[in-house]
Amino acid sequence: VLGENINLYDKLSTKKFVELKKVISCINNIITLQVTEKFAVFLEQQHIINSKQKNDILAQINAVNANANGYDIQYTEPILKGKGLLAEIKCNIPVNATSFGAAQLAGIIKDINGLKNGKYKAQSKAQIEDSDAYRKILADYYKFMVFLDGDRVQNAVDKLLKSNLDIPMAIFPSDIQELNTETVYIVILSID
Repeated sequence: VLGENINLYDKLSTKKFVELKKVISCINNIITLQVTEKFAVFLEQQHIINSKQKNDILAQINAVNANANGYDIQYTEPILKGKGLLAEIKCNIPVNATSFGAAQLAGIIKDINGLKNGKYKAQSKAQIEDSDAYRKILADYYKFMVFLDGDRVQNAVDKLLKSNLDIPMAIFPSDIQELNTETVYIVILSID
């Protein structure tokens, strides 16, 4: 990244490495924010939402703390056929040529399950007490899992799609004629 070979281990103290870790965490949040914003624009380009809805979503994105609990996007206003929209944004870089690492995959699967079955931290107390009602609410949302495009991401997503999850998933956009609320749609976006 710096254009030169630097042995940081010998040059930085533990305190400096901790400072570097904090900076990198901020960078991760910025990248996620950029991809989330790009996804709102993508939805408008795909005619899933209109310009006003895109602006509403962008305002929501910028009003929420990057590490807040819940979905990266939860848009309750009706879009297509009166449904809302849920999205999780993942900026994982696969650890090897064809797949996400075990911890990465666990987080991705947890988020896919959260899109389908709900997220405990995103639920109100009343919803927690009545999980059937919460699942009915989730049935009124189109669900998207968004990945940052990059080296090896397509291979890792292809492998994820072949996994034996009990949740229907499909790449979007593709030859899909009409969205449904049962499927988690996988979107791979570049921010360049």
